[in-house]
Amino acid sequence: MTTDSLNQLIAELRIRPELFDDSAHKTDDMIDRLEEAQHRGYLNRAELIAVCKEKSSRRANEAKRNSEQDVSLVTETAFKIKSERIRISLLTSLHGVGVPTASAILAWTYPDRWGVIDRRAWSTLINFGVVKKCRNGVGLRAEEWEQYCVVLATIAAAFGIRPQHADKLLYGYDKARKQGSE
Repeated sequence: MTTDSLNQLIAELRIRPELFDDSAHKTDDMIDRLEEAQHRGYLNRAELIAVCKEKSSRRANEAKRNSEQDVSLVTETAFKIKSERIRISLLTSLHGVGVPTASAILAWTYPDRWGVIDRRAWSTLINFGVVKKCRNGVGLRAEEWEQYCVVLATIAAAFGIRPQHADKLLYGYDKARKQGSE
């Protein structure tokens, strides 16, 4: 990650505030739904399945293979641990949970701390040269998650917003860029 590329991206986002994509009201509904999980400190099986269904309906069936005990133990440990790499690796050990879904678990349970990594947001970072690996945003791993957390924290600090909103800025930028090229 280069600081110059990240600064260039932040400058572009500053002059394009219309890019903020707040159309994802389902995200707000999911955040409200997971508020109890935040207070409790872990997700239950039904909450995990709901997140998986929201993020990727085909993953929801896989998520049903997880036991209640596994879900509560893994998510509680992931929420407490300090290492982003271990945190995301723990969550992806659950059936039906890849890095994007694991990030949704974190972001929708603790929106003030994390954002959701996805292909659109990652594409914005690739286009600005902020990140180099995983050019198509498919197969994101713990390494990319760590980078993404640093980038989101930097953007969030630059705008005085939470990481969840920084993630929506990146998503909106890619969406606008692709609509403009159609």
